[in-house]
Amino acid sequence: MNKKHLSKPQAIFAFALMILLHCIGVAGVYLLAEGGFSIGTVAFSYDVPELLCFVPFALPLFADIILRCTTDIKPYVTLISAITTVIISFIFYLIHPNNSDNYMFFGDNYLFVLLALISFAVRCVYSIVDFILLKKYKQIIIGVLIAVIGVGSFMGGFMLEDDINRYIANRGTGAADRTGSWSSINQDVARGENWQQIVTDSPFKLGQITPVTEDGYTNNYCDKGTYPHIDGSTVCVPMAVEFARQHLGFEDRTANQFVQFSTTHYAYEHLIRKEYTNENYVHYNFDAFINMSNVDLVIATEPSDEELTLADNWGITLIKEPVCYDAFVFITHKDNPVESLTVEQIKKIYTGEITNWKDVGGKNEKIRAFQREKNSGSQTAMENLVMGGADMIDPIEVKIIVGMGELVDAVAEYENETASIGYTYRYYIDTLYKNDSIKTISVNGIAPTDENIRNESYPFTTNYYGVIRQDDEDKIGGQFLNWMLSDEGQQCIAQAGYIALR
Repeated sequence: MNKKHLSKPQAIFAFALMILLHCIGVAGVYLLAEGGFSIGTVAFSYDVPELLCFVPFALPLFADIILRCTTDIKPYVTLISAITTVIISFIFYLIHPNNSDNYMFFGDNYLFVLLALISFAVRCVYSIVDFILLKKYKQIIIGVLIAVIGVGSFMGGFMLEDDINRYIANRGTGAADRTGSWSSINQDVARGENWQQIVTDSPFKLGQITPVTEDGYTNNYCDKGTYPHIDGSTVCVPMAVEFARQHLGFEDRTANQFVQFSTTHYAYEHLIRKEYTNENYVHYNFDAFINMSNVDLVIATEPSDEELTLADNWGITLIKEPVCYDAFVFITHKDNPVESLTVEQIKKIYTGEITNWKDVGGKNEKIRAFQREKNSGSQTAMENLVMGGADMIDPIEVKIIVGMGELVDAVAEYENETASIGYTYRYYIDTLYKNDSIKTISVNGIAPTDENIRNESYPFTTNYYGVIRQDDEDKIGGQFLNWMLSDEGQQCIAQAGYIALR
């Protein structure tokens, strides 16, 4: 078969086209796996069989084969384009690290990277065949070496899986593992310029570090000592980080790795069931696995009715004490002309009685009222603090894929558009997840300022709580909660950016 000769510009164009197809392939897999997307105020959802989600990945492979069979493009272009596939896929993997089970390609399955490596291996094989047919033996050796390196890297990745996971979790930045609460934080949790050491002689300390050798490898293990095992809500992560700085002397990177919150509902489950969460590896300036036992204390928004029922079923009485103030706020896009809503208007929006922004002084635009998932801290506050028992409209939902492809409905995350309204906590959007395109809406004409929160004139002023089991009142959990309520504890909470009780 006569192959078409490609000029240099044509070869460059073909190479650029291959890279574009790689990008389209990766993006196509992502869109099919997600099960939906939105354009403006219009949302689309679809139910795609799991195997069809792989189809876009075949685009660059088939295009590459056709190009190689019909033109005289150089074989090394194939290998470079294959490497490009791996790089693009791995970038996608880093953008979506092990912080979600929603997508079958992210998390523990590594299918994105696996598919790219398979594609890479296929290219290596037929490149070697091509070299053999051309009888270019030096290229055959190079091709074999490339294949060996590719397969060796792949196998080595599985053999070093734990180390790779640990590296991806920290990625050389000192950032905390972006799972649990950390997956919902896009800001560094760092001490301010005027940070001070407030605690001078803490009774709360970690235990001794002990080296343990297994299978020829030595790791350091540390028991939790007299320091409580704390879990909680995402919005309370900086508070726990500050406590680690104050009591344990950790620098920011170490404190960020040390604090691992599992989010509100799971934190309450761990506390109620006296569950062990996980073994926490702290690398920076510590280099030890910390053996955390049962959760002693939860720092969180108030427990939901379901969580209180769970406690009753387990025969557990919870003691909760407010430790600081915050505001439960409503948010929209900064270009939405509506600056304030009344309590009654908010209720009617979320019961479905008000459906258009024009009815509350805005544009003639259908309201997209976003909610949060059941038992999240924000949803519990919405139901108890705002709705007062009134039934809410069904939440906006999206199709997501969990595990190895089971398609389920999930409450859609807030999408910032002029038609949108959602709710959260002021501290969260001011400190942990900043977005310059979002604004808060005043309620009854009152803005959620520090002063209005302290004097409780803002209608939806609320608290974060320290929560323990009643039978732990005299143990580490209760002792640490008492410290949080002390003058010294309140100073630390204020230094972390919260509005202290006094």
